Amino acid sequence: MPVAVQSLGDVLIQEVLEHPEDDVPRLIYADWLAENDQPVRAEFIQLQCRLAKEQPDYALDTGTSPRAYTSSGDPRIRRAYALFQELAFPTVSKGPITLTSFQWTAATWRRGFVEGLSLSCSEFTRLARLVFKLHPVTRVQLKDRQPTWCPGWNGYWSWRVTGDEVPFFSDGFLLPHEIFNLLGPGHRESQHGQWRHFDSKERAVQELSQACVAFGITKRKEGLSEALSAESEKDTS
Repeated sequence: MPVAVQSLGDVLIQEVLEHPEDDVPRLIYADWLAENDQPVRAEFIQLQCRLAKEQPDYALDTGTSPRAYTSSGDPRIRRAYALFQELAFPTVSKGPITLTSFQWTAATWRRGFVEGLSLSCSEFTRLARLVFKLHPVTRVQLKDRQPTWCPGWNGYWSWRVTGDEVPFFSDGFLLPHEIFNLLGPGHRESQHGQWRHFDSKERAVQELSQACVAFGITKRKEGLSEALSAESEKDTS
């Protein structure tokens, strides 16, 4: 049976996704971009990697005022923001533009890719496959979700899974099944539904972030598997 073959660009992106802490796959991908008529994206990755190495706290947050970057005393930070603007709002499209999908979200760009996301639960579930297909996201904040304080249960901070009778967007502590089931251990069953309790608000928020990352990676793998299966079927037809 013929085996579906990914393009070199897709293979290089997979290396970035599978080794998020390593700059080498990012820089190899940047070299490939430069050789394939995408010099702006290539320079953006290279420059952000250099900045992050020299300034570990550096990142480009789309939720921050542009002035924080355009008025920076470091010309490299100003240049990185100018490159980002050119990618996000291209005047001439050369090759696939992968940034425009994030214009309405608060994304943190570091080392050339999205590292953190801050968006609503519905936006996240809708965009997760696309975002995680292209970016090694390690942090997610759901802006419309906060754990609820449960003083009657020894002071836990808690999440509840969505019930069929209660839309998950109606209360900030309700989570869709696919994300709730990826939370860390500590669930409790009750007549009101299923809960997960944590000993601090910070831990509850951190657990949600990790669950969202796991959800995104799952969606990415599902998409990759479907694409490869479709390509294999096309080759055999």
